[in-house]
Amino acid sequence: ASKAATDRDRRAWLDRAYQSYSSGAAKAEATLGQGGGKDDLGDAIYCGINAATVAALLGKVDEARERAVKVKAHGQEAQRQAAAVGRKPDYWTIATLAEAELLQSNIVAAETEYAAAIALAGSNWREISTTRRQARLIAATLGLGEGFADRLFPPMAVAVFASLT
Repeated sequence: ASKAATDRDRRAWLDRAYQSYSSGAAKAEATLGQGGGKDDLGDAIYCGINAATVAALLGKVDEARERAVKVKAHGQEAQRQAAAVGRKPDYWTIATLAEAELLQSNIVAAETEYAAAIALAGSNWREISTTRRQARLIAATLGLGEGFADRLFPPMAVAVFASLT
């Protein structure tokens, strides 16, 4: 959607994404209600946070917040399940909890979750970069500006060396 030629095209792509993520979240949540498994919880988290983010991009801020509340509950359940078997929650669960907090305008909680996610990522710059990009997008949509995300994430640079010998 970000590369669409016109605002109308951008809106159309966002609408399609919203419908797809919303449908995936609804299916996963329905299965969870029937005793679904770990994959259904993961799908509810993934599709749910993406539906929430796209809702915010479409100007449906109240709906985005409502969806973020559900995603937060699913993420916390994933944390409980991981702890029950002696595992730490994975990076994406924590990063998703940060996004859910941000979408709810719980800034301090979002900052805390982002810090936890970054600590889990270690030197996995691909994950950190993806999360930073999402945080920037959400922050801009909520009127927080890019500086919000930039101060939370470590600076990143690329160095390229070439030899002509």
